[in-house]
Amino acid sequence: MAEDKTNQGSLAGLLNKYRYLGVMIALIGGAALVLVIFKDIIFGDGGGESTLGTNSFIAIAAVGILIIFAIVVDARSKNRALTERAEKLGEMAKRMYTTVEELNAANEELARAHLQADFASQAKSSFITNLGDEIESPIKAILGDVLNLQRKQDLSDVQLQAVNSIALNGEKLSAVIADIVEISRIEAGDVEFASTDFDLSELMAGLGRDGEARFDRPDAAYGAVNGDPRLLRDVLEFLLNNAADANKEGAVQFSLTRQGENEYAFAVGDEGPGLSPDALTHLFEPFYQPKGERAKGVVGLRFAIADKKVTIMGGELMCESEPGNGCRFSFAVSLPAAAGNQAANG
Repeated sequence: MAEDKTNQGSLAGLLNKYRYLGVMIALIGGAALVLVIFKDIIFGDGGGESTLGTNSFIAIAAVGILIIFAIVVDARSKNRALTERAEKLGEMAKRMYTTVEELNAANEELARAHLQADFASQAKSSFITNLGDEIESPIKAILGDVLNLQRKQDLSDVQLQAVNSIALNGEKLSAVIADIVEISRIEAGDVEFASTDFDLSELMAGLGRDGEARFDRPDAAYGAVNGDPRLLRDVLEFLLNNAADANKEGAVQFSLTRQGENEYAFAVGDEGPGLSPDALTHLFEPFYQPKGERAKGVVGLRFAIADKKVTIMGGELMCESEPGNGCRFSFAVSLPAAAGNQAANG
């Protein structure tokens, strides 16, 4: 079978190669026929009619065979080309069909994985929230008992020191649990942007009152704006307290700049030990803790939580730092003028 196909292919190639030669021969044969006919008519003798008929038949037969030969060869060549093109198109269609099927299957798999991830995230958030509530209750009870012990007058110095240590570590443990619950809720989408009108100057004036942050508040009057004051206050309070903790000996730099009509840029800087390039790269990753460095403020989840809250507000939390040169955190968010403030300005 393979040899037959090879012979057929060789014959087809030969016919295709010489098809134009066949056409040319057919034309020459036709011209010869015309010459024979005129020769017999003009120079024919008594047997002219017989000679004319014989020569004409031979010439016509030869021309017909050559013309048929040329037509067949040309048709076979075109048919083979069309067949090859159809086969190529068929292979392309088959590959495209297979690709579409694979893409559909991959999309379905991704959709299932995404749905499973959503369910897993919601289940994790619910579990961690419930677990945090269950752990927080006994911790509050312990801290309450510790507070009662601290009020006793008959405690020795050693006993008082132990009680104070229990209180301090209990508060730290409670804060860590609260952070875990909070970032779990954020990742599950339970913390959303709650837009409302508030006075930006009043929010700035209220920062740092319950902490030890030492900073100069921007004294410009910004008036009423629209945004989420809860998220904004949480981020600024954390950044200011972190800067104060990292910068025990120096003042905290705090600035607020209005950029354009609705955008406000916040910046908090310190003169603390700063961060290495590696620590700076991983700063906003949950549970990241730099090793072998002084890590004031760079603990656990707090920076990851602040970063996610700024993202919810539509901004991006950034940090500039070099070892020994402190840190500068900044972000910008859109705070359009409140409806009443717009009317007054109008």
